[in-house]
Amino acid sequence: MKKVLSLLSALTIVVSSSSYVIACPKKQAEDDTTENNPVDDKNYEYSKMEYLQEVTKIIDKNILEAKNKWFELSSNNSNNEFLNFESLNATSLFESTNSKKISDVFKNIDETKENDLIKDVKSKINFEEISKEIKVLKSNDKYNALISNINDSELIKIDIEALKNNEEGFLKFTNINKEKNDFLINLNTKIKFELNYNAENQSVIKDSSEEINLNYVNSTDKSLVTFYNNKLNEIKYGFLEKDSEYSTIIDNSSSEEIDKFINDEETVKQRLNSTLNNETLKAKILNKLTVDETLKDYVSVEFNPSIKNLVDLDNYQAKNNNQLWNYSLSANKNKKYKWKNVEDTIIPDIEKNEDLYNFIFKKISKEKDKNNKYEKVLYEYVNSNFKTWTQQYYNSIINYDKNISDSAKAAIKTTTNLGLYNLSGLQLIIQKDQPNELKVDLSEFYIAAGLNISNEDITSESLNENSVLFKSIIENLSKGINAYHKVFGIEDTKDSYSLAAFNGQLNETDNIWQSFDRKYISGAEYSSSWMFADSYLYRMNKALSLDIIDRSDSGIEIQSKARKQLFDEGNQSIYKWEFQSKIDIYLYIRNEINGMGFVVDNFNNGGSTQTADIGFNLNFINVTFVTDKVWKKPANYNQYTSPKFVIFENKRTK
Repeated sequence: MKKVLSLLSALTIVVSSSSYVIACPKKQAEDDTTENNPVDDKNYEYSKMEYLQEVTKIIDKNILEAKNKWFELSSNNSNNEFLNFESLNATSLFESTNSKKISDVFKNIDETKENDLIKDVKSKINFEEISKEIKVLKSNDKYNALISNINDSELIKIDIEALKNNEEGFLKFTNINKEKNDFLINLNTKIKFELNYNAENQSVIKDSSEEINLNYVNSTDKSLVTFYNNKLNEIKYGFLEKDSEYSTIIDNSSSEEIDKFINDEETVKQRLNSTLNNETLKAKILNKLTVDETLKDYVSVEFNPSIKNLVDLDNYQAKNNNQLWNYSLSANKNKKYKWKNVEDTIIPDIEKNEDLYNFIFKKISKEKDKNNKYEKVLYEYVNSNFKTWTQQYYNSIINYDKNISDSAKAAIKTTTNLGLYNLSGLQLIIQKDQPNELKVDLSEFYIAAGLNISNEDITSESLNENSVLFKSIIENLSKGINAYHKVFGIEDTKDSYSLAAFNGQLNETDNIWQSFDRKYISGAEYSSSWMFADSYLYRMNKALSLDIIDRSDSGIEIQSKARKQLFDEGNQSIYKWEFQSKIDIYLYIRNEINGMGFVVDNFNNGGSTQTADIGFNLNFINVTFVTDKVWKKPANYNQYTSPKFVIFENKRTK
């Protein structure tokens, strides 16, 4: 079964990138359509993608909440049916050993205890709440074709057979302190979810998630549980302070570049590797994990000597959508503008910013800033918004984790990027070198690392355009826009109401116009894109955004080169250019030399669209422009004889 659920790396859950193939549509009708087209079949894949994304968010949220109770005091887990001392003592499982494979556990317990163990597993991952929240999605009409006739209990299930036959998972049970008669239970196993929904032909598809790791511990030893929970947070943020003996903040403030941000993936990885994967940090971590007097006679913490690196950055990237940071300072709040400065009644109460629109999409430079260095409209945009971005960046971190110390918060305020990295090979060892020695993987321990470009408090109200941060942001934005202009070959439009114009000449042999594969975007070589249908908008936006993930069309090679060039030359890690609202038009692509470009070929639903939102996003710009006066069907329009309006002009010459 194809793996479709990708879950958060911060939960130690393996990510599987979803691969969606949009169904090819039937050829559009030749005449103008005066009623809504039946596009449900064409939107099936898009609806499935949205549904799976919602399911993933539900699972992420509930697993995150559940993990807060994965190392708990026995008196707090009275609801456990099987994972309790009385129940395990009543079995013969641990008469001669303190560790059993999960597969062996299931083979040696009766049906009642088997059901009790499964019930405990479900409770440890908040399965009941996950199931309840996914059931609510049935009330959303857009998912009718997917799940309306699926029984509530079948929407999501745990793969019980995979759990019962797991040869790698184990259950441990031992007396860890005979003087106090304290016990410990450790369940460490993989869990898979099964997801049921309808195919287009209404047959039921059974999809499964990648495995998630459940590492649950409970103990009657209050000192041990307290030690674990205190150290969990102490290690996570305990090395951020720049004045500490060892800091995990990468300091790039000495860079001679005005733009001090580091967005090159390999450079970031090298800097993180040298910061996190060394013997000095390992020793510092173990020093912090020295047990106190109440535990020292029977508890110790060590790193598994077979584990080479403290942090596996390659694995981290795989789990984190190929990103190396959990948090990055960026234009994290969208700003909406009207694209023309003219007065009208179609778009009321929206700030006008034709100069910004024209500079981005038409390369029309109007005025420089007071230092005659940057485009004035970019300078003003950053100056008006950058404090909002810094505050939201900081808030997103501290709101995620309420247990961050004041000293760690102060350190975070100097960063522009922050990552939380799972420590590999950390083990709690009970009764070391004794016959009943027990090792418990401390797989939930993380360490934070960050990047700073200055010692400035990025949340300070006193930050202004003279700060290192502001100068870095405006320089980065200017470089990003220039790279976008260069990669697309942006030019001024012939028609002032065309949205953009570009020649697309990426290099001597490659042209971006070649990468707009009509068969991919429109569903057929000689078909138009239905801009009123989600699936068409999705493919159009992926092409405009040079997003090649989950694509196999003929344009991805050129688009990959273009995206890399934009990122490298612009020092960017974010780029999007997209239609953010549906439009009642059929759009035909003429991408050949001397071709017209993106042409409005016909109208849907009488051509009733008044406005359409166009979004543009780089690291330090996140804007939506409301466009108007080009989408409504002209009076007496004839598809065959009336002049065609071009929204993206093709200036290609070779």
